Amino acid sequence: PILLQDGKNAGIGILLFRNIEEIYSQAASNLLPFPFVIQPFLAECTDLRVIVLDDYIEAYTRFNPDGFRNNLHCGGVADTYAVTPNLRELCSEIMKRGKFAYAYLDFMVTDAAKMYLSEINLRGGLRGATITVKEHKQKVATIEKKLAEKILAKYNRST
Repeated sequence: PILLQDGKNAGIGILLFRNIEEIYSQAASNLLPFPFVIQPFLAECTDLRVIVLDDYIEAYTRFNPDGFRNNLHCGGVADTYAVTPNLRELCSEIMKRGKFAYAYLDFMVTDAAKMYLSEINLRGGLRGATITVKEHKQKVATIEKKLAEKILAKYNRST
């Protein structure tokens, strides 16, 4: 299994264990700080990052030939990934259910083409993306402005 430590970014807080008993032993001995998330380790899967910024959606894979951490910060490489109607619909459902204005969604895609949501990040990196930093900042600013206006309008109606 893989253990994801809270508050660690860029692959630094991802730890690989041989079995769940190792995690239990370390957690019970207070060697692993809470909170953390445990997920299965699938050696033969695709690590997919999807950037969702309002109507803009972009996807790319991450792969590290030298280790299990596919994060680009840890030596991984990126490749574009086609945004299919099914992927777009899945991301839309996640965004709606989580009430996210924008997000960076990570998926594990198995050899059987099954997709599992592994992480939702609200401050994901852009390394590997085709959107530029400038474009990204503009889109986020527009989304946040619309959100603030919506909240203010709701507040003003209630007073």
